[in-house]
Amino acid sequence: MPILLTIVLSLIIATPAVADFEPIDDRSSFVEIVQDKKLKIPFVQLEVLLSGEVTGSGLGQPVNGTWTWKDRYFCRTLVWGRSELAYDCQTVYATSNHIRFSADRGRGDSVTFRIR
Repeated sequence: MPILLTIVLSLIIATPAVADFEPIDDRSSFVEIVQDKKLKIPFVQLEVLLSGEVTGSGLGQPVNGTWTWKDRYFCRTLVWGRSELAYDCQTVYATSNHIRFSADRGRGDSVTFRIR
């Protein structure tokens, strides 16, 4: 249920039009965008670390996991509170201050974070 709430909350945030987003297809471009930044939506804050870790919090629960870049996808495992989220590879699109992840190699739900 926390994932659904996060997705609903992210839809409330005013984000750029889809046409403004550029695909991120390689690890170095992705790292350049997220390095030393926080990814935020209401009640969720994440950091994607160069060490391959994901840390942060969501809806008052800790978020921890790992990530890798495979082909043109951001692939991650996450534990959110006591819930283990399944391994997933996601497409990534970005603007200068937003980043959008789409689950299931772009065929699933999307969430857009502000980059701070």
